[in-house]
Amino acid sequence: MKKFLSILTVLLFVFAIGTHFVQAADIGATITYSLSGSTVGTTPGTGALAVFTPTTAIVGGHSIVLTFPTGTVLDESAIVKADFTIIEAGGGGVATAPIAVEASAASRTITLYVHPTSLNTGLGEFTINLSATALGDEITHPTATTTTGTFVVTTEAGDTGTISNVSFVADDLHHYNVVTENAGTEAAGTGFYVTITARDQYDNITTLNTAGGALGTENFSISTTATTQDGNDPTYNAGALPATPVALNISSGTVATNDFIFYNAGETPTITVGSSSTAAVGGTTAAITVNPDTADHVTLTSVPTIGYIYQAFATQPVVEIRDQYENVRTADTDNVVISACSDAACATPIVTDFTGTKTKAAVAGVATFTGISYDTVRVAGLYLKAAKGALTDCSSLFKIYGSPDSSTVTYSTTETTTTTAPQAVTTTTTAPETTTTTTSTNVIPQPEKPIAEMNQAEKNTYTMQLQQFLIQLLTQLLSLLAK
Repeated sequence: MKKFLSILTVLLFVFAIGTHFVQAADIGATITYSLSGSTVGTTPGTGALAVFTPTTAIVGGHSIVLTFPTGTVLDESAIVKADFTIIEAGGGGVATAPIAVEASAASRTITLYVHPTSLNTGLGEFTINLSATALGDEITHPTATTTTGTFVVTTEAGDTGTISNVSFVADDLHHYNVVTENAGTEAAGTGFYVTITARDQYDNITTLNTAGGALGTENFSISTTATTQDGNDPTYNAGALPATPVALNISSGTVATNDFIFYNAGETPTITVGSSSTAAVGGTTAAITVNPDTADHVTLTSVPTIGYIYQAFATQPVVEIRDQYENVRTADTDNVVISACSDAACATPIVTDFTGTKTKAAVAGVATFTGISYDTVRVAGLYLKAAKGALTDCSSLFKIYGSPDSSTVTYSTTETTTTTAPQAVTTTTTAPETTTTTTSTNVIPQPEKPIAEMNQAEKNTYTMQLQQFLIQLLTQLLSLLAK
């Protein structure tokens, strides 16, 4: 028995569902919805709101539910039964207000309860009108253009009708939107364009001008906050930025400009486009990121001007990796190497090189060296070379002295010979009857460090200094004897 009751229950459930499906039917003929094709954001006027023909009779007191497309705004507190009339063609065309109305902003529905006097026993076309008492903002169209909106009419008798291609069109021109190519990231010295788009007050692309007519060729003023870099001014269309408006055809709602070229990678400029032929609001791009061009050269921005052996230079080398427009390559992390050279072109390296870490990885395009020194007296001077691969730069001449005091001494122009400056020395010679005082112009040269600690080049230099001293001393003695 329990099994029989279970089967009977299932059969009754299936029957009930089947009965429900049989009752449901699509509304016959064509459903019209007067808001289709309307301008976004506006409200419908008086007159027919929806027209449809049911396939089953609608009885007095039955409901008709209108479901509006996504984005439609209903002011449910202002919607009342006096705002609508219902006409059934078979009822002699008499317009009768519904007996009640319910509105839901959340579900975008208006439910109309039909007055019995508007019906007859037959089926006929139903027209739902928006009456003159309806406020202008009770039903507001979506603010986004769409051709896939859906409007649904459902009757209590089980009929359902759907329009799935409801469309809303853009409003008149309100402003221009300006966007750069490459999402606003451009390279110094490389051309890029901006796209100008005509938009309505809800930011939909429009092909209508501010007066509702068709857009065509418009005159646009163009300006930028980009500045000069290394003598290179911003350009537009291979020339200077236009001083007068530029004519561009924007009939399709969008148009691309000719190329801009910026050079200064140390700024984030914008481009502003205005229309001189319409009342539309002009547009300004977002800040544009201008990246440096490819690496073109390295530049020593800090170099030693004097040095003393075994002491770190007071001014340490700093090297920047730059593009052809003198922008620092802030994304560059390549190694930079320094070395010593004997000529101004840095073509001849010196065997005795700098001490310290002579290879540095650039940080944001800048290689900063620390602790660099030179351990050999070099009174003839030397040059510092900086290199990143084949890219090089050469410093001005600077000299290496043994101590801070020795940097004030005058030296010969030869690289290995050092002559000390004359210093006055008083020598007293006693004769049988008179005393004569003479002045010597030399003193014995003193080594700058113990001879045992000198390298061969330093020993050679000191030996030559002693030889010159002895020659001068001998010359003076011979002069005295001759008297």
